[in-house]
Amino acid sequence: MNKVFVDTNIMLDILLDRSRLPQVKKTLANKNVYISSFSVATSYYILGRNEAISNSSFQKAIAPYKVLSINAITIEKAFEIVGEEDLEDAIQIACCIENAIDLFVTADQAIAKIYSNYVDVETIV
Repeated sequence: MNKVFVDTNIMLDILLDRSRLPQVKKTLANKNVYISSFSVATSYYILGRNEAISNSSFQKAIAPYKVLSINAITIEKAFEIVGEEDLEDAIQIACCIENAIDLFVTADQAIAKIYSNYVDVETIV
């Protein structure tokens, strides 16, 4: 599994150096790591609320990751698979499906239960 997508919660673990970071680094080692444009915007918003971060610092922090676009097709796919679940999660999973991602890494255990038939999910808690 070479193409690994990290959920926003894992991206925040990386950016904020949270307690899960050692396990996250182990999981992502020697992989091509992807994030969505949605995660970039959300992470920046959350970081800005909690602490001041310059645009250049944020850009450097996300530079190692390949950013995948969320577009109208992604949103349509998300609505196809979401049912009555969290649309934000479905958007992330739809982005994985569109980009043939091998593994979705998240801290949200519910995602594995709901979406594992669409993409392999690893939960880091």
